[in-house]
Amino acid sequence: MRFIRDRDPGFDRKYTFTFDGRNFAPQIKQALSGESSIIGLSTSTDIPVNILTCTLSTDWDGKPRDRSLMMAQLSVDKDFISNFKLKLIAGGNFRGTKSDSTSFILNETAVKQTGIKDPIGKRFKLNDTDGTLIGVVKDYNITSIREPIMSLKVLGATVLNIITLLSNGFMKLILIAIVIASPIAWIGVDHWLNEFAYKVGIQWWTFVLAGLLAIITALLTIGFQSVKAGHGQPGSID
Repeated sequence: MRFIRDRDPGFDRKYTFTFDGRNFAPQIKQALSGESSIIGLSTSTDIPVNILTCTLSTDWDGKPRDRSLMMAQLSVDKDFISNFKLKLIAGGNFRGTKSDSTSFILNETAVKQTGIKDPIGKRFKLNDTDGTLIGVVKDYNITSIREPIMSLKVLGATVLNIITLLSNGFMKLILIAIVIASPIAWIGVDHWLNEFAYKVGIQWWTFVLAGLLAIITALLTIGFQSVKAGHGQPGSID
């Protein structure tokens, strides 16, 4: 958790508050725009660290026929990039005009994966929208495991491969946590029980059981998310 909290996400998240505005985003933005304590407002279909919508329905000039690329997609307004201080490394931002609906901004990884040279001004199609690339932003970090799952699937990994790969990584962290937490918990509980005149002894198997429950819970969660994402259909934005 400290790693996730302390690492550079690639965007400015200080003093940022996000909430689900659902179908009232424009009205909420207008209502809050007059507040002097708010220095920036923007809307998007997901939050930057947890993009849930993905699609395989992409096309660009020069795309090989056998090339499949899963892309996370995020619809934003013209203020999103400036509010989160995302770094535009090529091209420009959205303008808040009707043309934005057929304009696309990719990140560095997407440009590399597509192989598009000098992307600004090039044709790009996402789902049913045929448009133009207007900008490239520097990559930023996300915490959702859905993105690496989708990338692995596109690269040929089966759902079982995905579950195994993620399980190995998470199991190491969980086992380390169990090894560190168990003796600390043992000492703490023993110290607490010593305050009673009549006490029960601490059984070693209770810690083993707790560890096994943690491992089983983690495996079920990883398995469910992997199967869900691995068999997921391309997403769409309303």
